[in-house]
Amino acid sequence: MAHARRRHREPGVGSEPPDALPDDFGADADGLSQSDPVATSGRFDALPLKEPEPSLAGITPGGLDALATPPPGEGISVLPAGADPLWAHRALLEEIDRQTKGARRPTEGAWYADLFGRDYLLAYPERRPFATDPEADFVEASLGVAAGGRILDLACGYGRMAVPLGRRGYEVIGVDLNLEMLERGLGIVHRDKLPVKLVHGDMRDLKFDQVFDGACLLDTSLGFFSEVEDLAVLKGLLRALKRGGRLLLDLTNRDHLLDELPLRNWWEGDGCLIQEDVDFDHLTSRLMTKRFLVYADGT
Repeated sequence: MAHARRRHREPGVGSEPPDALPDDFGADADGLSQSDPVATSGRFDALPLKEPEPSLAGITPGGLDALATPPPGEGISVLPAGADPLWAHRALLEEIDRQTKGARRPTEGAWYADLFGRDYLLAYPERRPFATDPEADFVEASLGVAAGGRILDLACGYGRMAVPLGRRGYEVIGVDLNLEMLERGLGIVHRDKLPVKLVHGDMRDLKFDQVFDGACLLDTSLGFFSEVEDLAVLKGLLRALKRGGRLLLDLTNRDHLLDELPLRNWWEGDGCLIQEDVDFDHLTSRLMTKRFLVYADGT
């Protein structure tokens, strides 16, 4: 039985995972100029769970950290008239730092760390190109990134959006917490030699500094954490984007959800039947889901 706090739309499954990963997966410093990856020895599931690679923490030196500190005593709520936009940007980041300090909850044992694995892929079989391609069209049009530009796909899963964007000529960095999902995506990336790099990391710990022309966070993936931690995610995205870069968020409309939400769902997955019981907390606007899977062998 799996427990989830947000409703998720069905992802697809990609191709079969490769037997091995390149030794330098997620580790090259400039990282974003795509070269053809070469699989070497070492099983993917042997990789330790860890935070994003340090080499990804400061791809562009300086950036926001080089900006002047706001005058003493002046917080985000007392911005003077005509304040310099860059100074205001820095003040906003510092206020977010203040609010999120010490609010981080451990990943180990959290529902979102366990949910998106084998059972999830069986429950939600592959989303076909006729569904994904129009979404990729929308993402491309919404971000407005020039041909060959650099896009961050946060909570990328197995690359459902990163892969089609890579096929359209964009340099894509996908970040996800789940190793099983990343392994499946790497099978496609390696096979088709796409300009896509999939990185294992926690979206609360983004260290990119003004690297991307656009970023997307899809499939209602903002909202997994506490509100303070979600604020840290948005801070990381703000820092990751170049000036003028666009962020696309895919969120569920609360009122529409309440009108359409069934209390119980049944459907057939890949060799399994799924029952989903749903409850909504009106006080916190959180969705609580209990999901039961029955496999073909009766287990």
